[in-house]
Amino acid sequence: MASLSSSRIQVGPPEGRLGGPTTRSWWGPPLPKGSIEFQPREMAWRRYSYRSSPVTGRSLLYVAEMSARADIRIFSFDSGQSTTVVSGLAARFVSSGHLLYVESRGNLMVMPFDPDSPTSTASPVSLDTLVRVHVSGAAAFDVSRSGSLIYLPAGAESRHSLVWVDRDGNATPASGEKRAYSAPKVSPNGRKVAVAVGVGTSETNVWVLDLERDILSPLTSQGTNIVPIWSPDGEWIYFSSTREGSQAWDIYRKASDARQRDPAEPILEMEGFEVGINVSPDGGSLIMTEGGPQGDILLLPLTKGALPQPFLASEAIEGMPTISPDGRWVAYVSNETGREEIYVRPFTGSVPVVQVSRDGGRSPIWARTGDELYYRRGPELRAVEVEMMPEFRLIAEQLLFEIDDVKTVETEYDVAPDGRFLMVVNEQRAGNSSFNLVLNWAEEIRREGSQEGR
Repeated sequence: MASLSSSRIQVGPPEGRLGGPTTRSWWGPPLPKGSIEFQPREMAWRRYSYRSSPVTGRSLLYVAEMSARADIRIFSFDSGQSTTVVSGLAARFVSSGHLLYVESRGNLMVMPFDPDSPTSTASPVSLDTLVRVHVSGAAAFDVSRSGSLIYLPAGAESRHSLVWVDRDGNATPASGEKRAYSAPKVSPNGRKVAVAVGVGTSETNVWVLDLERDILSPLTSQGTNIVPIWSPDGEWIYFSSTREGSQAWDIYRKASDARQRDPAEPILEMEGFEVGINVSPDGGSLIMTEGGPQGDILLLPLTKGALPQPFLASEAIEGMPTISPDGRWVAYVSNETGREEIYVRPFTGSVPVVQVSRDGGRSPIWARTGDELYYRRGPELRAVEVEMMPEFRLIAEQLLFEIDDVKTVETEYDVAPDGRFLMVVNEQRAGNSSFNLVLNWAEEIRREGSQEGR
């Protein structure tokens, strides 16, 4: 929990997952007058997050990300209502009466802003500056109380390494290529890796790494493409994509050996934010999460014209589903107890449901042999020995290693056929890694505005 200005704001749940502002408690009765609670956020890939900062004693500025759109909003403590100000990824209010914000492509913008009249029609002005934006939407800039601006230029790309980590936590390089990697997935035969690679500001594409030759090749180029997953036969790579002008994240696929310029095949096109997590072992279904208000799990038959059907839809928020190698069980994350825990339930049918973790957990992945289930709890990577026949049963659990020991920067990881873990390690920052400091920019904006008005 966190508080601001004499407990005027309550942030929950306890583990810090954030969602939308409300004057009612997520789990309990209405909050005291003048309080605001941020509802629990999604657990997997529902992009509905809030980065907030106080504006005045009576309002709060925040960013709401829904599907492929991000809006800068202001919340009024007096009315309990939110008002959309402008589309953007991140924003800062400056006491000079300006709003600094970053557009989706990293352009730094400024506009006159009065918190008491947030629907102002004043036109934004570009500062002709590109700010580095992470694929998560976080923008590397801030403003001091005196109005000084500091930012990291977009050219400063993160460079990470892909590493193999054994069960004792020993790391060895998987490739000599250093890029802004995320969500690596090892192919069924263990010879290739599909991975999202960030370039420039918020652009991300899917690449394929040939592990034997250490050659990294781009698979996608149109739009922003994330979260690649392999088909069981290794012939296809599925991924989520948002295209130019679209307000939705849809699911596409391409042949794993396709060229970058080859068109991708749309698999599911509908409003919202859909992310495929796992293809069933028989290749007939794709289990996925969707960006509705509850964060449910859906099952999409991989037949032409099919629509996703609910797999697990409840009052809780569920995500990160993964199907066992024998196709009989699904591990997933749910906050039904008020904390994220790992559960396993049948792929067909609704019982039994087995709670795997006890003190929190996320990012479950099955061993390729099916005899273990791995998950993360804070910095720990844990392994649970299981039996899946005739019924699912937990046998023993152990801590393998602490992920901080290998300095990983991504929550995503994968397990290879030989049992090693593929992870992303922070190596260095390439290009321009210096922050730029800008003084008196607000005065310059006023001066230019005065000259235009003459």
